[in-house]
Amino acid sequence: MRHTTQPDRPGWTLVLILLASWTLRLIDLGWASLWIDEKLVEMWRHQSPADAYSSILSFGTEMPLHALLLRLVPVEDELTLRLPSALLGMLGVALVIAAARNLFHDRSLALWCGALIAANPLHVWLSRTARAYTLVFVLALFATYLFLRILAGSRSRSAWLAFTVASAAAYLAHFFCLFLPLAQAITVLRDAPRETRRRWILAQSLAALPVALWSAQIIVLNLLSDGRFLGSHGDWLRTPTLLDLPVTLANLTTGYDGRAGAWMWAPAVGAAGVGLWRGWVTATGKSPASVAARHLALLAGLPIALSFVVAQSRPIYLDRYFVVALPALVILMATGWRSLRSRLLRVTLPALVIVTGVTVIAVDLQAGAHEKVAWRQAGLYLASAVQPGDSVLLDRSVALDPFQHYFLRTTDDLALWAWSESDGAFPNPLPARLWIVYPNPHTDLHRQGALPGFDPLEPGLTPIGDWLAGQPTVSEAAAYPGVTILLIAQPGESGTAP
Repeated sequence: MRHTTQPDRPGWTLVLILLASWTLRLIDLGWASLWIDEKLVEMWRHQSPADAYSSILSFGTEMPLHALLLRLVPVEDELTLRLPSALLGMLGVALVIAAARNLFHDRSLALWCGALIAANPLHVWLSRTARAYTLVFVLALFATYLFLRILAGSRSRSAWLAFTVASAAAYLAHFFCLFLPLAQAITVLRDAPRETRRRWILAQSLAALPVALWSAQIIVLNLLSDGRFLGSHGDWLRTPTLLDLPVTLANLTTGYDGRAGAWMWAPAVGAAGVGLWRGWVTATGKSPASVAARHLALLAGLPIALSFVVAQSRPIYLDRYFVVALPALVILMATGWRSLRSRLLRVTLPALVIVTGVTVIAVDLQAGAHEKVAWRQAGLYLASAVQPGDSVLLDRSVALDPFQHYFLRTTDDLALWAWSESDGAFPNPLPARLWIVYPNPHTDLHRQGALPGFDPLEPGLTPIGDWLAGQPTVSEAAAYPGVTILLIAQPGESGTAP
């Protein structure tokens, strides 16, 4: 029987996927307060190029491409700061559809992949954040697609040039993109002819030059500081356990990140597991599989597995870093469902994951759970509550910059204490009225939005918390998502706003 291909024209399904992608990423985009990482990006955007370069370099593990590109667009507020990430997120949806269609010649598979990314809670959250992650997604997907096209026979000079440029850009976007050449090296050694291997080595050597120059500066600074320059990176990350691996896979595919109400995600997590298992078996089993399928299976698992091993000695394991593997993971899962014999399962399993993802996103947006820390509310409250001569204590590393961004009042008549690990000094003697701005000290490898509440007087969480636990006159003035404001007022002083 002659096989007839499906019509190659945009349909309503594609339109609906792109419309859903647009809606989920743009609705109330400017509502949430900037969190500390976004505030850093905003500062780099408005600094001089030289100051921004030095500041980014000083972090040791930041890559400069996202901040440099952001200088090309106008930024006025939260909305315009996040808009490039949202647009890149929507571009990622379109690219994954195009890549899946061209690699596997299956329009239905491509549309499922696009719908899965459009409704992926993790990808949506990263698209609503002024960070480099959607840029990483696009560059990782584009570089991987070009690599697989080259292996399939498209080895023109322009193809190699595009691959080299895309790879160089990816490496300057996030250090986890260095997993791309590692996975490619395995595929090249296994499946590529000798001439392709030689050209791939040359292309990667050129692509690695910019990131090598950047890394050389970091290495020199670390040597000059006797290892202190990189010593504190990731100290807030805990060491992952084996139980974190399935939670990571569930978070990457369905948005489940260990929150309460696991019953809601259980069917979708099970459906995702079936797709990943079938995709892995199909790509790595005894039956012949395409080079693209085998490489995507490798890229989907390698960053997670190696990061888990490295994180046992150095903290680098964080779900949002795995956005570099997300395109491969989703395509692998979709190809796994497509290999099922039952047409009913081929439709219901991905549909279940998509519906669950949209539900999770809608619930989070409705509840405001996508806001990590309510700095706007905290700043507005304290601006109206402080009195001339009051003192304010903040943690310099996580609170000072976002607090000052939303504290719409002069600090000239206040004493501002910016506590840091290096000095460890607290006000002594205590001022008459001391306000403490205390962000949630808990961290999570998987959760992207708001974290569970905390007791600010519980000892053992942070040095500030330990110090507060020893103060007899601490009272809670206000509590907002992710941050609590406390007041220490000496006898005879008012503890309320004027």
